[in-house]
Amino acid sequence: MERLNKENDTLIHISHRHPLHLTDLPGGDAEPPYCHACRFPCTGSIYQCASCRYVLHPSCARFARTLRHPSHPSHDLTLRLTPTGEFGCYLCRSCRHIGYSWSFRCEPCGFDLHLPCVALPAAAAAPAHRHRPLRLAYEDPRRGLGSFDFCAVCRGGYSTARWFYACGECGLGAHVGCVVPDMPLRDAYAALDKAQAAVADAARWPEAPLPEESQQLEELLNEQAIGFVRMELDAGGLLPLFAKACQD
Repeated sequence: MERLNKENDTLIHISHRHPLHLTDLPGGDAEPPYCHACRFPCTGSIYQCASCRYVLHPSCARFARTLRHPSHPSHDLTLRLTPTGEFGCYLCRSCRHIGYSWSFRCEPCGFDLHLPCVALPAAAAAPAHRHRPLRLAYEDPRRGLGSFDFCAVCRGGYSTARWFYACGECGLGAHVGCVVPDMPLRDAYAALDKAQAAVADAARWPEAPLPEESQQLEELLNEQAIGFVRMELDAGGLLPLFAKACQD
């Protein structure tokens, strides 16, 4: 968290040279602004620069510069405003999606987390589950990385390759997005879970016709790679030349 003036809700943040003011977004059908930290649309209140279009979610703006996260207890994680990976991006160890936005990173281990993933609650109540609140699980010690189980909320498959919520009493688990429905990356978790489940089923029953969903994982990864290339070309002013070369 940066320097905050509580009298007028003004924030001086390291990421921006101008003061940011806490503002309520107007209602209506106007397209919401995107947070410069996590790259997701904003709703409700925002920190906004009066001089330019710089916007931050209050939750993103108030993160500390360093934190110790239970998913990586050996080292502190440091807030990075730009990806430090070799290709200007990183792989989030929670949702397993490529990130281009701010992250919390352990430099010695190359361990990165999206800001929305860092903000997931350690425990949360799940609808239609009678036991105590589910706890956030970073791996499945019973079956190891990459196994599948059925979500206690939606009954769809989820992969333990990504974080999930689990009940310590009955062993049931659930998608992150089913337990925390307002989580910005909920669809990212679910899409990869569905795609990997289809691929696993196809490998288990090779004689069965492949469902259309079995191609989603490869398509998702391809889309991420294409998006990364376009971003890099656009940053260097080379995107028009690349488009012309493809047409030729």
